[in-house]
Amino acid sequence: MLMNRKQSGENYRSRTVGKTVSFGPLTLRFITIIIVALLCILYLAQSTHGATQNYEVRELEQTQNELQKENDRLDVEAVRLEALKNVDEDKDKKPEEKKYQVTENVEYVE
Repeated sequence: MLMNRKQSGENYRSRTVGKTVSFGPLTLRFITIIIVALLCILYLAQSTHGATQNYEVRELEQTQNELQKENDRLDVEAVRLEALKNVDEDKDKKPEEKKYQVTENVEYVE
């Protein structure tokens, strides 16, 4: 409580000034709308952040899959070139020393 003094001549009068805060229905509606709006903004920020992370993860998974396919393709190519190198090395050797043997009788199954 605040004291307010007014002096008039020799006598002075003191009175108590009371401040009360009251909320009416309009003020409560306004505060409720502000709280709901803040909660909506918070929800949108969180869902946007989650969607952005989901998109980034999907892009990284796609890149990983592409790199895995490229790695597999290069492995097959390395094996093929190694086999060609072995065949090329065997061409000057005697038939007994070759790693691969020539087949003479080939039978096909129908």
